[in-house]
Amino acid sequence: MLVGHEPDLSQAAAQLSGGLGDIWLRKGGLIRLDLDSLASRRGILRWLLDPEHLQVRKSKE
Repeated sequence: MLVGHEPDLSQAAAQLSGGLGDIWLRKGGLIRLDLDSLASRRGILRWLLDPEHLQVRKSKE
């Protein structure tokens, strides 16, 4: 697990996913990259969630 601030976290995610493109994380967002090792820098982007996807919604009763 990595925790950080922008723009460093988005840049680290882009490099760890092979550096094939830009990844932009929004404030409060989450990303999942699967890596065999940090040295390989060939991770697989599994998902990227914006803060809207993470909001807890109250049920109507």
